[in-house]
Amino acid sequence: MSHKDIIVDGITIEYEGIFNFDELYQHLRKWMDRKHYKFGEFGYKEIKGDTRSLEIKFGGYRKVDEYVKYVIEAPIELKDLKEVTKKGAKGRFFQGKFKIIFKGYLVMDYENKWEKNALTLFLREVYDKYLMGSRIEKMEKELKGDVDKLVDEIKAFLKLLKL
Repeated sequence: MSHKDIIVDGITIEYEGIFNFDELYQHLRKWMDRKHYKFGEFGYKEIKGDTRSLEIKFGGYRKVDEYVKYVIEAPIELKDLKEVTKKGAKGRFFQGKFKIIFKGYLVMDYENKWEKNALTLFLREVYDKYLMGSRIEKMEKELKGDVDKLVDEIKAFLKLLKL
């Protein structure tokens, strides 16, 4: 089994107001594409009532090399959604609340090449600790920087909605 090293555990953005979810989704996707992450949707749950609520699991990964990959998860909870019209604007707009929780982690040995037996597993631990130590620290900083930049980008996008 691959080893997961959690670097960012739960930076949260909350928003309440009118927003275009398609634009938010495209913003996330384009950022991931620009940074060479493979973007995907990993889960979807909808709850209907007087208002709509959704839980969507988004995220992306980027292979750094044959041993390490970066993973960013950005699940979104949308609550109390009501479709509204916005004067002079195109697209589908919703009134409601949403919360995005950003997580970032390194996955080492993501192809499980070192999991064959106890000896190779031990060698992987030695490799990670003594040979990859400073390189992993550099990767951790880079991944944290990526998550911070994505959070800043989404915050800037949301500030534009308030104008």
